[in-house]
Amino acid sequence: MAIYTINSRVIFNDQMGSLSLTEGREDPTILAAPASRLLILLIKNNNKVLTRDEILTEVWENHGLVASSNNLYHYISVIRKSLASLGEDNIIVTLPKVGFSMKALSIVTESEEKKNVLPYVEEVLDKQDLHKIKLTENNTHIKKKPFNFVSYKRNIAIAAGFCILLVIILVIFLSYYKSNQVYFNYPPIDKINNCNIYPLKKALPGLDNLAVNEVKSKLEKYKLDCNRDANVYFSNERGYKLIYYCTLLSGTIPNPQDCFNIIVDDEVSL
Repeated sequence: MAIYTINSRVIFNDQMGSLSLTEGREDPTILAAPASRLLILLIKNNNKVLTRDEILTEVWENHGLVASSNNLYHYISVIRKSLASLGEDNIIVTLPKVGFSMKALSIVTESEEKKNVLPYVEEVLDKQDLHKIKLTENNTHIKKKPFNFVSYKRNIAIAAGFCILLVIILVIFLSYYKSNQVYFNYPPIDKINNCNIYPLKKALPGLDNLAVNEVKSKLEKYKLDCNRDANVYFSNERGYKLIYYCTLLSGTIPNPQDCFNIIVDDEVSL
């Protein structure tokens, strides 16, 4: 798992396939598995040109999937719109008849951020303070303090209180995170065979009959299998209609890696 910070603004979690702002003001955008793999490839080759054949091989063929230019253009468009909604426009450049390239000013991984902490601390401390620290560490004549049982008990109590506080914070965080997941456990608004139809978010108003019929027609058009257990989510939040189709391998909550999406609009802007 890796977490990438793009232009100090956007955070991409490659395990979750999620895009979000560093300030965390909005719900994260969850990418389908092919889009997530495509974005990882672009990030790892920032400021490099990737040909169409290289991308199709890495994102589809190496994963046992059939590659096509239509899928490539579709997911490039999805990534562009997702990044633009977070304030990063024109970050992915098309090179006609060649391929694509990401042009981020900076991409930092979580491990690189941790590596940069020590040099920063050393800059803050002046040479005299560092010299004093080294003298203290090398002083072999420091007398050991006698064991203080009262202080020991106090430290144990402080540590226990800190652990309890940490557990409370973790429980609150998990409750908040779960409440803001894309997939909710609430009744479907309609059903086709074994396909349950939902609005993408519980907070959205229910779909009208026209929208439900449109979802049904797209399921038939793209021959999506409703003879197996699956959830179908519909959204029109970002100016275009989007259908997520997620098979249920176990339980009732789908894994984002088992989902793919369809843009309902006939034309997709690249």
